[in-house]
Amino acid sequence: MIAEHFTETDGSSRLYVGRDGVLPGFNAWPIPHDAPYKPAFDGVITAVQEEDNLEEEEEEEEEEDEEEEEEEKEKEEEEEDEEEEEEDEEEEEEEEEEEEEKEEEKEKEKEKEKEKEEEEEEGEGNSEKEV
Repeated sequence: MIAEHFTETDGSSRLYVGRDGVLPGFNAWPIPHDAPYKPAFDGVITAVQEEDNLEEEEEEEEEEDEEEEEEEKEKEEEEEDEEEEEEDEEEEEEEEEEEEEKEEEKEKEKEKEKEKEEEEEEGEGNSEKEV
């Protein structure tokens, strides 16, 4: 619906309302500027207001969509950060386990060396007894 004021040749002003996107003045009906309040007149004004409201609603929807996209991006970034933290923790745990294994191997080697030394000492003690 399109509504516009036109000044007639006699100087009077009229509001023309076009239907289905047709320009006022073509397939339009005139409403006198000083027309009394009528439901039909109210309906015409309401239709024009509805167009404005629809435009506002579309803008609001676009803004909401943009906000949702931003929120999704933030969530994805947070998830990526959490995944990276988990990976870092896993790597640290693996490194700690490797260090523990190395320490255990060193302790086993030390025990083996002690046992060898003890055996050697016992072996020397036995050889002295034989003499």
